[in-house]
Amino acid sequence: VKILLPAMGCGPLLNSYSGSTTVIVPTFLRFLLSDGGILSVLGLGYQSPILDAIGIGVDDQDGARIAFGYWFYLLMGLLIVFCTNAINIYAGINGIEAGQSYIIGVVILILNLAQIAQEEEVEHATLSALLVLPFIGVT
Repeated sequence: VKILLPAMGCGPLLNSYSGSTTVIVPTFLRFLLSDGGILSVLGLGYQSPILDAIGIGVDDQDGARIAFGYWFYLLMGLLIVFCTNAINIYAGINGIEAGQSYIIGVVILILNLAQIAQEEEVEHATLSALLVLPFIGVT
């Protein structure tokens, strides 16, 4: 029940999504997928016949974008189920939920501050930081 209900609940969300199924790879991980990178040598990077056979492609030679196609919906469904259960997985162990929430909040704040420092989507990052500060404070 704990896994089945979130899986069924994410169906309408995923059905209504009609946006891009391409994911931008963080800059510090691009060397893994780039042409001549570690995963490319193993056959899992740029122009990989293995990934092409299952419908996944690394779009850029520098490994910046991964086009998941229909696999995106499966991955998002699994992520939704994981996220709905991640905090409560240790239910009953005092303080674990609060500790997890605090760590998640601090990581979100650090990400927002990094985006503000790099002048990327400053308005959105500022709003997110302002919303997460009270969350961190009461945790």
